[in-house]
Amino acid sequence: MDGPTLRAWREARGLSRRAASDVLGVNEQTLVDLESGRRSGAVLMPVLERLTAALQRLGE
Repeated sequence: MDGPTLRAWREARGLSRRAASDVLGVNEQTLVDLESGRRSGAVLMPVLERLTAALQRLGE
């Protein structure tokens, strides 16, 4: 998942950056950096794992 996809996921669910950062377990600045493409790699993998778990809990 790239930054624009992460942002689209957040916006499609009507989540603020604060709410999405809480769901994903990262601070808001990290989420901003991920969405803009300024951060990736080692930071992104744990976020994707948490996103997958959150989606499974939501039944998506």
